[in-house]
Amino acid sequence: TRYDSAKTIRADMADGERGASQMERFVCEELVPYIDAHYATQAAPEGRFIGGVSMGGLFALQIRLHPPALFGKIGAYSPALTKDDFGGAACDVWLNYDSPTPAADVRDYARTHGLAGLQIDLDCGAAGDPFAAGAASLAQALQARGVAVRFAQHGGGHTLQADRLAGYLLFYAGRE
Repeated sequence: TRYDSAKTIRADMADGERGASQMERFVCEELVPYIDAHYATQAAPEGRFIGGVSMGGLFALQIRLHPPALFGKIGAYSPALTKDDFGGAACDVWLNYDSPTPAADVRDYARTHGLAGLQIDLDCGAAGDPFAAGAASLAQALQARGVAVRFAQHGGGHTLQADRLAGYLLFYAGRE
């Protein structure tokens, strides 16, 4: 969060929605292009993954769920979601799409919104995680829209679970 001050984040959140941060712009417009230009990468979403814990989990979700589609997998561990309910049109609004998805279009949602093939590993604490309700609701909303989401609650609170680290890495390796 050092790229956006607390004052900037609060002002941005005044309408309840978090716009693109300096961090998001840096990752998408500078970091990824630099790495692709200087290293032998698979310069496609299938070869790039993004993940984080708490605010980093929120950034990972926002960076990939909004265009451009630079990453094929997201790991969001106890993401610091500012919403508790992503039901109905709330998910579409959070994703910044202009209009809510009619019920008949939900089956084709992932393809038409550039989310087909995306895989998400999302977890949160079962007790003491202030963002648990939002994580569960987001997982359910994205799954209903055809996005591949693996959701789990762990016994801890708002934290990365060290005993789940191997599972996190296997997700990125495609061996979960």
